[in-house]
Amino acid sequence: MPLVPLRRYAPGALTDREMEVLTHVCSGLSAASVASALQLSPHTVVNYKRRIFAKLGVQSRVQAAAVVARLGLIRTRPPETAAHESVPTLTHREHDILASIARGESVRQTAHVLGIAVKTVESEQRQLFFKLRVHNRAQALSEAQRLGLLT
Repeated sequence: MPLVPLRRYAPGALTDREMEVLTHVCSGLSAASVASALQLSPHTVVNYKRRIFAKLGVQSRVQAAAVVARLGLIRTRPPETAAHESVPTLTHREHDILASIARGESVRQTAHVLGIAVKTVESEQRQLFFKLRVHNRAQALSEAQRLGLLT
């Protein structure tokens, strides 16, 4: 599920290299994986992430992915592949949790907003990850965007 930068984020003026790192980070890759893909040191990637997060005003890659999705900074490529794949059927609760992830909310915040227990959010989130075939919130957001599950 490759991602490609669409446009620059004007307020913080991300550099081309920062956009490249952000693209990989938003696809759910670890700093070590991003470093390997971009032939950088993991420490350099961590420094890039720190600067990117500061420019975007976020504190995690999930929040960064939510900002990226909201502003349309990155889109999945190629869009026609999503049409040939089966899009998983999500429950109403899974849609709620996905929307919460897209807003950059934590598990605890999601539980509060939905009026359910944190354990319930974690359980539903695991099921969502299984359906999307992902391992973390950033990957879930990226895959949901690629499949057109976000409105």
